Amino acid sequence: MGQRLSSGRNDNESHNILTNDIANSSGLRQFYPVLAVALEQGSDIRPGLPIELVSYIMRLADCVLLSMHSRISTANFVVCSVTSQVVSQPCLLTDPVSREMIPHLARMRLTTNSHDQGWYNYPDSGSWTWFEVALVEHDASGNLRVKVRRSIENDSSAGDINTPEIATTLLNDAQPLSWISHRNRQGSVSFIVQEGIEFGPDHEIWQHISEGDQILVRACAKYGSWKNHIDWTALKIWEWYNPVNLG
Repeated sequence: MGQRLSSGRNDNESHNILTNDIANSSGLRQFYPVLAVALEQGSDIRPGLPIELVSYIMRLADCVLLSMHSRISTANFVVCSVTSQVVSQPCLLTDPVSREMIPHLARMRLTTNSHDQGWYNYPDSGSWTWFEVALVEHDASGNLRVKVRRSIENDSSAGDINTPEIATTLLNDAQPLSWISHRNRQGSVSFIVQEGIEFGPDHEIWQHISEGDQILVRACAKYGSWKNHIDWTALKIWEWYNPVNLG
């Protein structure tokens, strides 16, 4: 679900977003190794630095590259709600994350071209169409499910999690590892390109991600007559540049 970001697309706004980031990342892939070598080797007036310090400096300098896990989906569809229940539909899904990749994940941002039903009755009621980013895993049957956080997951006082009392507490306390990226502009008639929040280095998503997990983007709507119209979605993920493997 979803395609890798590439410069070969020709989808108006989505094409511009992708080509700009890819072009910028291409230049950085040439610059970062030169910078890392200069820091490591030093000069006549400055001694060389250990590669661990070079890596630390480059992280402080926010040296990131667009990840191959980034995705775009040009699926055009509508999510409709007729009740107070949340209705959602997947937009795109990344490949499974490898154990080696996890320490290098730096940040992520979702961009959409979307709008709601184009009208509303109560301006103060807010926008009830939105986009979420979630961590998903495979269950014992091989089906994808949204991961959950448990408030007593690491609580040594919780006791044996296999007891009925603790198992019930875990079930009741379970919360999906899903976060709202952004909401559609209320009462928007035509498609609007909107950027969501930045899932930066300190966001909790990186604390919960583990080997084999995938990142899911889904479009949501709630309450009668609310509609989420989707033209395209793009999930851009950046990784820290790793100077250990120079070049």
